[in-house]
This record gives sequence, C-alpha cells and structure tokens, in this order.
Amino acid sequence: NAQKIETDLKAAEKPPDPLLLSLPKDRKLALRALGFLHLPRDLCHLLDLGFAAQNLLNLKNNSLQPTSTSFTSYYIGRSTHCKKGLIQTVAKLSTSNKVPTSFGPTNIDEFQCRSDGVWYPDNLLCSSSLTIMWKGVYCNPFFNPVDENNLEITAKYFTDMYTQEEYIPLNFSLLQYGEKKFSQTRGNIPLASQSIKPDSFRKVEFEPILTSRSADFAAL
Repeated sequence: NAQKIETDLKAAEKPPDPLLLSLPKDRKLALRALGFLHLPRDLCHLLDLGFAAQNLLNLKNNSLQPTSTSFTSYYIGRSTHCKKGLIQTVAKLSTSNKVPTSFGPTNIDEFQCRSDGVWYPDNLLCSSSLTIMWKGVYCNPFFNPVDENNLEITAKYFTDMYTQEEYIPLNFSLLQYGEKKFSQTRGNIPLASQSIKPDSFRKVEFEPILTSRSADFAAL
C-alpha cells in the first residue's frame, strides 16, 4: 500500500551513520595528538614528575573543573588503529569544544562529496580551546600545569615572613611578585613609612631593609 511504500522510501533515503574520525584532518594537529598520546613510558614519568613540581608552586591556585571533552577519551573510543603503544598518562588533553551529536546531510540525495557526513576532531585540539588537565596530590580536581605561575600566590606561600609583632608591618617589603608587579614608587615607600619603623632600628638601617628587595635584580 501507499503507506508502506512511503515508509520504505524514507528508509532508503536515510543517510548512513556519520563517521567521526579519531584524528584531526590537519597534519600538525594530528601529530600533536599522537605525540602526546604515544609518549615513551620514561618520558611520561618525567612529565608527571615535572607537573608535580609545578603543582608545588601552585598549591593555592584555583583548581580547574574538567572541561566538557577529553580528547584522550575521544581518541580511545574512536580509534580502530594506532592503539599499540598508547600510554595513559596522568595528564589529559581536554577542551571546551564538544563533539557534535548530529551533522552532515539528512537525506542520501544531499550527499555531494566524500567528506559529507565525515567529522574530524580538529576543533578539539585548537590551541584556543585546548587545556592540559592534570590531577595531582595537591589539586582537586585538576589544574593546568603549563599555565604561567600565579606569582602573587607563589610569593606569598614561599616567602618567610616576620613573625615578631614589631616586625610584622614590614612583611610587605619581603614579597616579590615579579617585575610587572613592581610599583614605580616602591622605592619611596621607606621614606613615607617611618611610622612603622621598629624601635630596634635606626633610620639608616630601616630604609635599606625596606628597599633591599624593591628591585627585580635583588629578588631571591
């Protein structure tokens, strides 16, 4: 009957399932992915040790929530080859971009070329969206070990401060936040801070102590 013919026609016009390929179309992006996923075992250990050291400098940095897509998981789920030698490192390639749930022509007659209905994961490895996520001892749940250190947090955590009550007001002079954070008028602070001078200091001692770490070449 007509209804069965219409149903059979719709079934015949239905396109094949879309093809999600495991590697990007761009050669450089594909090599980036394969290089990360197939690191030699010793280099993976070195990678994790380096990230652990970096994590120690970021103890108080804000942790990252996992982004929507892990390229490592995507690759393992889609790859039918190249799995030999794949080592699961503690670090993961993660991206804010998502794998599409549907794409390509919806009717078989709309296919025009070989690439129709084929999806490459290039956008999962674009530098603008890609993040290395690492779960270490001191980060919960993850942090990005290749991000530039937060110098303010690092300085506060790793600088020994005065603990005696009369010297506590001088702690600001010990912190080094990096050259970009230096105030243009920092060298004038000792002259304007005579009110916090401890009684045990003379003026000739007080001013050099507050200025000794005011320049980047004096930073420890």
